[in-house]
Amino acid sequence: MTSTAQNTQTVTAASDSSLQRGLVATSVGMVLFAVGPVLVAGAELEGLAVAAWRAWIAFAAFGIFTLFRGDASLRALKLTIGPGLAFGLGIALFFSATQVTSVANASLLTVMQPLPLLVAARFLFGERVGGRDLAWMLLAIAGAAFMVLSADSGGTADIRGDLLAMGGTLGGATYFVLGKRARTEIETMPFMTGMMFWGAVALTPAVLIAGQDPITTDGTEWLRLIAVGLIPGLGHMLINYSHRSVPLVLMGLFQLLMPVAAAVLAWWFLDQSLTAGQALGGAIVLGALAAHTLHRTGRSGAPEPPVRDEAAHS
Repeated sequence: MTSTAQNTQTVTAASDSSLQRGLVATSVGMVLFAVGPVLVAGAELEGLAVAAWRAWIAFAAFGIFTLFRGDASLRALKLTIGPGLAFGLGIALFFSATQVTSVANASLLTVMQPLPLLVAARFLFGERVGGRDLAWMLLAIAGAAFMVLSADSGGTADIRGDLLAMGGTLGGATYFVLGKRARTEIETMPFMTGMMFWGAVALTPAVLIAGQDPITTDGTEWLRLIAVGLIPGLGHMLINYSHRSVPLVLMGLFQLLMPVAAAVLAWWFLDQSLTAGQALGGAIVLGALAAHTLHRTGRSGAPEPPVRDEAAHS
């Protein structure tokens, strides 16, 4: 075997290993995201206030760690302005939407987020996107939509709220796109510190504009806020770590793990009902996700930037 062939096999094996680690990290990250709604169930503070505190608490935690490692820089803070503001804006618009339109409508529009990510993967990152990618994604979205529509939900549909929810979906997609770009230039921890800072900056005035009370004197509530900041925050960290190795088209589809995990966690810990329709929709999501992952791991997208194994450099 020639030296060139050996080198090619070594690079391919390293790339496959990085992709596998990235997919595991993304999966765990999405499940940690899903812990958030369970933790905030029954919270004293309203949604926007909880989201703002979550961002500030996560910023403090990641900031301390980044300072300890000596990775803090103004450059990282500048590079994370876009993804951080998009993150905060997306959350603010979603919570605003649920105040105007039905929760089902807002959630239904949210599960459409993989579609703009598929477009971005093709035209902004040059990933190869074929008919099978689109087919599996549409099937997974259909399963997630069936889950949403099968759940009990209050509220009345309103076009203004639907537009707000659509804006929240685009804000979330923009966060992923800009985050993937920023991660080619900075490491995970400085990225998380800057992103959470700008997200908190965007969310804080939204809380005040909405007239929500951001203060609580309940010690249990503060423990809840800390948990909401750290556990889903760790999920964000794992997902942003994966940006260098996982194609965006796969990252978008993996987001649909969150409503499935959230429904199961709410059923297990909060004794919320889990209908047959939700179970069927969840099974469709998981089946489509597994099939699409097997398809993509056999045919990776366009070459990603060189992957630096951050675990080895920490």
